[in-house]
Amino acid sequence: MFTGIIEEVGRVLEISFKSGNKIFTIQSSFAPELKIGDSVAVEGCCLTVIGNKDNNFQVEATKETLNQTTLKDLKRGDFINLERAIMAGSRLGGHFVQGHIDEIGKIVKILREGRNFIFEIRVKNNQFLVEKGSVAVSGISLTVYGIKGNIFQVVIIPHTYENTTLKYKRVGSEVNIEYDILGKYAKR
Repeated sequence: MFTGIIEEVGRVLEISFKSGNKIFTIQSSFAPELKIGDSVAVEGCCLTVIGNKDNNFQVEATKETLNQTTLKDLKRGDFINLERAIMAGSRLGGHFVQGHIDEIGKIVKILREGRNFIFEIRVKNNQFLVEKGSVAVSGISLTVYGIKGNIFQVVIIPHTYENTTLKYKRVGSEVNIEYDILGKYAKR
């Protein structure tokens, strides 16, 4: 379980393949603190640490995970949002994020409003979105600002923009979407 508060932007150092899975070697300042079996959200996807050395760690993504997320498009040198799993008793600054991606969204518009940015993202399924509700975009806990059909808006403050991969996104970029678990349970 995660909060959607990004700890750092890491970098993909290497990508290898093993029996249909991709193994990502990721540079991160918190890599020395990780243990084999720990969960780390990579662009919002919960992955298991399978190795670490110095300032990098390895995670493995299955074919199913690759097919359902933007991880399939990662290349060596790409920047990625990283968050370690929450510890019991820690503050929960964002919202409950499981790291289970519901779908891939596409950025259709980026507007500047003063110091902030408004991102408009198209999704296939808007039934779990509510204005002022939570959504995770590439692992970032955000508040839904507006909904127009299958497009929703989120306002990005300068701190979030500068300290996540959002500063590298453009119109047409794809992002991992995880809807709020409470909304999914209520709908079910």
